[in-house]
Amino acid sequence: MNSTNVKVSSSKLRELQGSLLALSKLLSEYHDLLKIDMRKLSEAWEDRKFLEFSTEFEPSIKKIEEISDRYKDWANAYLPSRIEILERIEKASMSL
Repeated sequence: MNSTNVKVSSSKLRELQGSLLALSKLLSEYHDLLKIDMRKLSEAWEDRKFLEFSTEFEPSIKKIEEISDRYKDWANAYLPSRIEILERIEKASMSL
């Protein structure tokens, strides 16, 4: 892809940043809910099958947390500098 043909604005990147942060928050809440539910379930269900279930399900819960963290990192670490660059370019092109 030729980068000169890409049309992205700082406002679109800000939208993406907001969406990533919102999605990260929802995934984090979902992760917390699953952990709480699993703990509550373990209080009532304590046989070998539950251990098998929780062992099998635990990687999925961790993956949700990892995805949430990655989205937050993209939104807070990667995008701000790109947004700043685009804002400078947009201001410079407006003053021409």
